Amino acid sequence: MKLKLEHILISLLGIILLIIGINIAFVTIKYKNTADLALQHIKENEVQTDLSKYSDTGISAHDFLEKITVGYNIGNSLDSCPDTGRNDGKRKTDYYETFWGNPVISEKYIDSIYSAGFNSVRIPVTWYYNTYVENGKLVIQQEWLKRVKEVVDYAYKNEMYIILDSHHDAPIIWADMDNIDEVSGNLSELWTQIAEYFKDYDEHLAFEAFNEINTKHDNWQYNEGSVNATNILNNILLFQNYVRNWQFSFIQNHHGIFK
Repeated sequence: MKLKLEHILISLLGIILLIIGINIAFVTIKYKNTADLALQHIKENEVQTDLSKYSDTGISAHDFLEKITVGYNIGNSLDSCPDTGRNDGKRKTDYYETFWGNPVISEKYIDSIYSAGFNSVRIPVTWYYNTYVENGKLVIQQEWLKRVKEVVDYAYKNEMYIILDSHHDAPIIWADMDNIDEVSGNLSELWTQIAEYFKDYDEHLAFEAFNEINTKHDNWQYNEGSVNATNILNNILLFQNYVRNWQFSFIQNHHGIFK
């Protein structure tokens, strides 16, 4: 009887190990598919992957943070989330910027933050509502890019350090392994356009690829798939190389990639 019980336990252990092995293989295959997608995008778009040209310019991520004394978060403005869905081109940018009750961000407001002793601002931005799909590609409304740039420039002229991010963009960026290729594509298309638009700025402007990323079902109750997806997006070559491709001279070997 004892021997039979040991055989049963060994068999159960074997089944458990087999299941673990299958799960590991699945994650590996999915990760490889994502890596292949990244490399395909890099090749098709002639993305620069040689980092040697950045070695003599810019500052390290550590030095960037060392230059920040005290920061101010300009939240609930450009990252507001209207319940009316995407902009069909009929609404002006201030509709989205003021939807949660804050006034339009003014140059005077940013100047007052600077005068109070803050040398850094984070500007959370929800991009989704001012995007559309054209020929299967995610496109940012030009008026929205222009407005974001206006706010960035308010701080930039004071030589403040600025962190620009993707905030509340769950409809296009979320943590889910079943849709990792789709989300990776959205992430790269979004930041390709942002990087191009701000390509002439120096180390005072840094990018945060995404913040408070949700699961597909719009909650923070992460499961294993969500963790795997987040790790892939955190390290994906698409964001790093697309941003570097626009020849930013700041954040040597990091280029404003913050988690």
